[in-house]
Amino acid sequence: MNKKGFTLVELLGVIIMIGALILVVATPIVSQINKQKVKLDDASLNLIYSTTETYIDKNKNSYPLKNNAVYYITLKQLLDSKFIEEEFIKTYSTDVLSKKSIIKVTVNGDTYTYNLLPSNSYNSIGMIYDTISSGITKYTYMDGEYFQSYVDKPIYYNGILWDIIGKNADGTIKLLSRDSITPIYVNKGNEQYNDSYARKWLNTEFLGSLVDSSIISNQKWCVDTASDKSVSSESCSNSINDKVGLLTLSEVNRLASDYVRNSTLYVLMTQKNDNTGSYFRVNNLGGIDLFGHGYELPIHIRPSINIIAEAPIISGTGTSSDPYMLARDNSVSLANVRLKDAPITVGMYVKYLNRTYRIMKMGDNSFKMILSKVYSIDPNVDDSEWAAFSTDNQSYNVSNGIGFYLNNTKYTSFVPNDVSKNLISDDSIFNGIYVTRGSNYRLQSLKDNQVVTDAVVGLPKLGELFASPNVTGRLTPYWTQNEFDQTNAYSINNDSIEIRPKSDQIYIRPVINVTSDAIITSGNGLKDNPLVLDGK
Repeated sequence: MNKKGFTLVELLGVIIMIGALILVVATPIVSQINKQKVKLDDASLNLIYSTTETYIDKNKNSYPLKNNAVYYITLKQLLDSKFIEEEFIKTYSTDVLSKKSIIKVTVNGDTYTYNLLPSNSYNSIGMIYDTISSGITKYTYMDGEYFQSYVDKPIYYNGILWDIIGKNADGTIKLLSRDSITPIYVNKGNEQYNDSYARKWLNTEFLGSLVDSSIISNQKWCVDTASDKSVSSESCSNSINDKVGLLTLSEVNRLASDYVRNSTLYVLMTQKNDNTGSYFRVNNLGGIDLFGHGYELPIHIRPSINIIAEAPIISGTGTSSDPYMLARDNSVSLANVRLKDAPITVGMYVKYLNRTYRIMKMGDNSFKMILSKVYSIDPNVDDSEWAAFSTDNQSYNVSNGIGFYLNNTKYTSFVPNDVSKNLISDDSIFNGIYVTRGSNYRLQSLKDNQVVTDAVVGLPKLGELFASPNVTGRLTPYWTQNEFDQTNAYSINNDSIEIRPKSDQIYIRPVINVTSDAIITSGNGLKDNPLVLDGK
């Protein structure tokens, strides 16, 4: 039999025909694959929502079940927490699903509802990372990129204004609170910052007061010591890992003076390398000096945090009067909502009887608030009154001195009628005394008779949120309710914390407890738009 093989031309034709056939058959398949990559089916959405629900359940303190609350959670948060796998996101095109995708969580009654927002559709601003200009002068520190030029785009987060410092090596954004938050003893002795009261306060009391704290990243903080105030190093030999910290001497020496040296006195994380427990600080004139020992006197604390780059900015234009709203939606109307049911954070401003307060602490039955400036007879006038802590060296009480002044002489100014009386909680006012220097902010030694009988107006205590003079704008010393001994008590001002004779006449910043059933009539809690209470 004569066998004849295929010629080269014939083989080439067969290959072309097979290729065309494969192309015809494969086109619908490829098209279907691409279609799958741009469409989220119900099963995928339900997976995202159920994962978000699990994430919230594990972070209940960050996302409380408050009616009308709106939270925004990124897929990056779910990824970092190992609640979702990155391979799942890669199944879809980036314009459908990415690490920056946002799940909007709305609280309705006692349930959460979830909604996946289209990519970058929640506003025109984007993530916190997008607010940073690429043209800013920068320097390297601890492998991060810090901004020497002032990024004048304040962030509003948990009732506090923050300024942008720079970004870390992992892309997280470092923020510094615009004001000092509280005065405390830094140390109990000459121990290092690692074992200090300051570190414990920042990562327990302060961190525990924040809502949406899951967007705060755990980062390295430099605890190198320094020989003098001019030290400015780009590296770090010793570090610790925390969520909240303080600025270092090197950072202050390199950062722009117009926001790290803004007439706010505060302690730095850097200690002098002489094993005495001495800390460097920024004084109220903007200079750097040495703060004796951290256990001799309390000092103001100005926290710093690191936020994930994908944290969504919900609203705002980035100005002091209209700051970027980070993670929380404060545009929601709170009219006719009770305090206990509203999405509120500490630090928010509240207007009651024409005076503006700040929320210091939130409880089930009451909200503790401090007057946002020193006390005045006329709320429309800045001139303030002076008073002695005690006329006969007594503890804070309603029978003499400042306690009598606030709870009797001036009581009607705070609680003028029956309607306003319904607003005041019957929570007790407690006395506290520091028996030694360097006392723990949480372990105050209380006198035998701890409750101030019949008192409804008190004073701020060392270690309480927003007790620092971040709203007075001048040297205005005022009393705390903390005694040092039988004849002396602590006072606070912009320059220092002082131990004064109780007979001294200085200013007052009253503290009241408002019932959590108080009704909000308007406002969103910002300084320029405080929550207004009607007292019903």
